[in-house]
Amino acid sequence: MRQRSAKWILSLAPCLALGLLPAGVHAGFQVNFYVNGNPATPSSTMSTSGTSVLITSGGDIFDIVSYSFTEFFIGGVQTFNYNLTFRQNQGTIGDTLRIQATDQNFSLPGGPTATVDLNSTININSNGQLSTSHTYQSFGDPGNVMFATTASTPPQVNSTGTVTQPAAFTRNGNYSLSNDLTIAFNGVGDNNNNNSQLSLQTFVTLPTAPAGVPEPATLGLSLSGLGLLWIYRRLRCRVE
Repeated sequence: MRQRSAKWILSLAPCLALGLLPAGVHAGFQVNFYVNGNPATPSSTMSTSGTSVLITSGGDIFDIVSYSFTEFFIGGVQTFNYNLTFRQNQGTIGDTLRIQATDQNFSLPGGPTATVDLNSTININSNGQLSTSHTYQSFGDPGNVMFATTASTPPQVNSTGTVTQPAAFTRNGNYSLSNDLTIAFNGVGDNNNNNSQLSLQTFVTLPTAPAGVPEPATLGLSLSGLGLLWIYRRLRCRVE
């Protein structure tokens, strides 16, 4: 009986070596929290979703009412998306909350050596929250390193919508995506408990070919057609 138990335990060794992560958690994903530039409490999480997470540092208290990170590939677009609802419960003018997120092992779009475009989108609904400002930026890394900033979109400062200047990078197999959000609170505390809502996306697409520029094969066929037309006209002139 002891020998069977020992064999059963050994059969689980590969699973134990990989680590049995709780639901909503997977290797390669991490979120870091900072208050006024310093690691907060908690300093990080590996959970892709949560509710009522208090981020504290000294006398500053931020309440992340809810957050959810999702990944999906639709219509040739690889998206690293998250939604965030938050408020400042206690603090002073100028307090900042910084949230960094990263994930690894993206394999689309294109092949393992494709050149892709990195894009960034943010939408905010202050919903009565005391005046805030924000800076948001997206990053991609062909080396598949967490929080790496090899390729980056221009920072979006107090703006919403999609960055119109995507950054290109060439894949080297799987790659990582990261984003960095800093929220500055320009008022004292959130006495009314009004929540702000953010929707943020880091997404990767294949570059769009310029309109009106023919493919090399098409251009070659066009030139060969002109040559045949010239020969036909020469022969016709001789017959006449």
